[in-house]
Amino acid sequence: AHPYESMLRITTRKHDVVGIHIYDKREVELPDIGLINIMDSESGATMCVDSTNAKVRQAYAKRFTERVVNFQTIFSKNGADTVSISTRDNYIRMLMLLFERRTKRI
Repeated sequence: AHPYESMLRITTRKHDVVGIHIYDKREVELPDIGLINIMDSESGATMCVDSTNAKVRQAYAKRFTERVVNFQTIFSKNGADTVSISTRDNYIRMLMLLFERRTKRI
């Protein structure tokens, strides 16, 4: 279980909750630009990565997808909607689409 899952379960019993995932293109796809230093924003750990290696780029993309699916699964399992919004998206439009979907279910 994820650390916030128990709090989410409690919160969704009494409140309407929407999980909003905001991401940048660089989180989805590692560019092929050679050796780069990457820092994990949560742990602060840094590592040198060879972005010319296709397997490294594939693993990076796979990890992003797994995290998004995990986020959606946890929220859905606990009765909450989710939306993923890229920093390049029109966030107002994306939120309006989410609330339109929610309205149609009522």
